[in-house]
Amino acid sequence: MNWPLFGLMCIAALIGGLLPVQGVLNTQLGMRLSSSLLAALISFVVGGVALVVVAVITRSQWPAIQQLRDVPWWLYVGGTIGAAFVTAIIFMAPKIGIANVLAAGIVGQLVVSLFIDHYGWMGIPVQPLSVSRFVGAGLLLVGLYLIQRA
Repeated sequence: MNWPLFGLMCIAALIGGLLPVQGVLNTQLGMRLSSSLLAALISFVVGGVALVVVAVITRSQWPAIQQLRDVPWWLYVGGTIGAAFVTAIIFMAPKIGIANVLAAGIVGQLVVSLFIDHYGWMGIPVQPLSVSRFVGAGLLLVGLYLIQRA
């Protein structure tokens, strides 16, 4: 067994396990504020402040302005995608449940990830689509069907 890989997979699973908690907390905030958008904004502001604190504590080196200007514009889009994801969860969870929202989101993530890995898009090392990866994705789709059917 590849123990470093196993350890990283366990950490990823633990962090992933926090997503439903985040979704419920943000959903409750959105319901109390009567606004999915404002709840998402508050979530990102609080998260941003937390990241600044961690960066200061760890003495992270801040980039120079020119270094920030040299970054292609499209590399900054990730925050927009994150904002759309969090806002969508806050909006949809009260309507279809957190399990359905996250299961569907995970299916979407997996399908797009398989294409990114297979073609090595955006500089990711190529991981060819194999039969086992294809079957795994199919089983996840079956799981989504079973979860939403309940």
